[in-house]
Amino acid sequence: MKTSKFITFIKDGNNFLSYNTINGNSIRLGATYTDGKDFLYPNLDASMLAQLEKMHFIVDDHDDEQAFVRNRFQNMQNQFDETLYITIEITTACNLSCGFCYQSDWDKRTCITSQTVDSLFGMIQKSDLSHYREINLDLIGGEPMLHQDIVVTIYEKFQELCEAQSLKLSLKLNTNGCLLTPALLSKLRHTDIMLPYLVSQDYDSLITFRNKKNTKKVIEQLRENIKEWTDILNAEPTNCLIFRFNANHNNIHHIANFFHEIASYKLENYQIEIVNTKNYEQTTFVNHLSDKDFTHWYIETVLPLCHSHKLKLPIKPRNALSRCKGRRMGSFKLFADGRIGLCNGINYNPALPLITQLGNLSEINTLYREEKTYNYVIDNPKCATCKMVFLCGGDSPCGHTKCSTDLEPLKKFVLMKSKL
Repeated sequence: MKTSKFITFIKDGNNFLSYNTINGNSIRLGATYTDGKDFLYPNLDASMLAQLEKMHFIVDDHDDEQAFVRNRFQNMQNQFDETLYITIEITTACNLSCGFCYQSDWDKRTCITSQTVDSLFGMIQKSDLSHYREINLDLIGGEPMLHQDIVVTIYEKFQELCEAQSLKLSLKLNTNGCLLTPALLSKLRHTDIMLPYLVSQDYDSLITFRNKKNTKKVIEQLRENIKEWTDILNAEPTNCLIFRFNANHNNIHHIANFFHEIASYKLENYQIEIVNTKNYEQTTFVNHLSDKDFTHWYIETVLPLCHSHKLKLPIKPRNALSRCKGRRMGSFKLFADGRIGLCNGINYNPALPLITQLGNLSEINTLYREEKTYNYVIDNPKCATCKMVFLCGGDSPCGHTKCSTDLEPLKKFVLMKSKL
């Protein structure tokens, strides 16, 4: 037997953590059983060897593990494509003007029309949905709540469609929360409401984020809105409010206040999302927090806060073979002007086809055949043999996935999590 290439050893005081990148499991072992580079096989009895083999910590001496990876990926193919992901851009307009927003130079006048919505449902109704179990909607902007009537229409139409087809409907609503009303919120089910949240102690540095005159007013109004939503959200356990913390060099020092403030709303079902604010040429705000410093801050500061507040970790190792939404069969993005794109990671292009030019989902698969049929584990020899393949998710059409051989952040994450 030999150690699986997907295992890494992490020193933990006088012991070692043997970490399995396939599933995120770890085993703490003393110096009797490992030297930190490999298992000390002569010291492992038969029952220990059998358990390690069962958990895929060790494999046969002649196993290169490529067949294991391919079979695991192929067995997950149906799971990948059981959900139809549809991203709908309601509008490119927004009621706020945030200095960090990558949409700051967009044409602000475009809004999805009723004709485009009708074309969307006409196309879906002509499609074979028999192999799907769920439709996942992602409503984005701009600010979708500028057109609440359209949001409600789309949601109710998909509700009717999913009930008729015996499909689950799940919704992600991206909003700044300023215009989201209790009346609309009470209509939603199985919905994740994605909400950027600004800590009150950060007013001075946040002037770069929003119009100077409105910064404090906007934040205070959002807090009042959340208080109005609390009873409605607590009465519907399938809905979840997800508070997004856009980290930057200024506000990371107030992260404890962020946790304290959102806990004060007494929501029974909420989560957090932590992202490092990206810099774009068109934005006025410049974030000086590097990705390396962000990762260190997240592990050392955010993980303990999540543990103490009993919240799911917003960022953790992937530990799975996967496919991004853009590569999943049938999934697509509908831009506000009616053009069809691959996913939210791909920029708008006026040369993209209009939804009125497509008859059904199969034509989307044909249009993006190269992206939809590409399987990195099978088609890319580098991925097929890489010991990091369970951590990265493969290359993506948007190019956001980069190969990395740096295991230090992972090791720090595992060590911190083991101590909580």
